[in-house]
Amino acid sequence: MTAFTDEIRDTVSPHKFGGDKMAAALWLLSLESGQDEETGDACDWLCWVARFGRRLLVVDSPGFVYCWKYKTEAEAVEEFDAIDNDYNREETTDA
Repeated sequence: MTAFTDEIRDTVSPHKFGGDKMAAALWLLSLESGQDEETGDACDWLCWVARFGRRLLVVDSPGFVYCWKYKTEAEAVEEFDAIDNDYNREETTDA
C-alpha cells in the first residue's frame, strides 16, 4: 500500500480521498481499467461509479472519491445495478 500512497501523494491532493486509503488504491486501479464494471459520468451526471468485487468506488461531480464496502458481492452488484439503472433512465430522458 505504500507505493499507492506515495503515488497518490505525488499525483493528487490527499483531500480528494478524505483519508480513505482503499478509495485511493481503487481509484488508481480504475485509471488502468481494473474495475469489474462502471457507470455514470462525474462531469455530466451526479457521479461515476466503479465496482471492484464487493466495493463500489464513487467519484462525485466535485471530484471527491469514496469507497463503499458491502458484506457480499451480490449486495454490491445490486447497488451498482440500481445506480446504473438511474443513470440510464436519466440518459434516455435527456435525449
